[in-house]
Amino acid sequence: MKLCSLLLISLLVTLSVTSWAQHSRGQVALLAVECEAKNGVCEIQHLVRFRFKNGELLSKDTILTSETDRIRYDLGNNHIYQNRYVITNWGDVIDVQTKELLHVGKGKYVGTEGDQVILNINNINLEGYFCSENKEGVKC
Repeated sequence: MKLCSLLLISLLVTLSVTSWAQHSRGQVALLAVECEAKNGVCEIQHLVRFRFKNGELLSKDTILTSETDRIRYDLGNNHIYQNRYVITNWGDVIDVQTKELLHVGKGKYVGTEGDQVILNINNINLEGYFCSENKEGVKC
């Protein structure tokens, strides 16, 4: 059974609509998450983009599908970076244009500085703030 509950991603909606609307004359995009549930539990999450023009839905496309225990959009705040990347509260980085998961976060998102995404990692084996560069040039 597919439960299509749209979990609006905080800050994503505002940034997406604002930045895209300014450049595309009445065209806006909304990023949202659809949950695919089994026995009432969300097991699969789909990051989807809805494109609108002059208030009418033009298209819907799936950016990334993942198991809920791998990527979580519903725990904490999510962010759009450089109007292209979705960064989850845990530091996962998704490229909306290429529809790829670029980085699996192991900590908590702190912020961005230039081309760097800063994560706070605090576990039994490692503690601190870390950044690294991936193949796309985005530093996580």
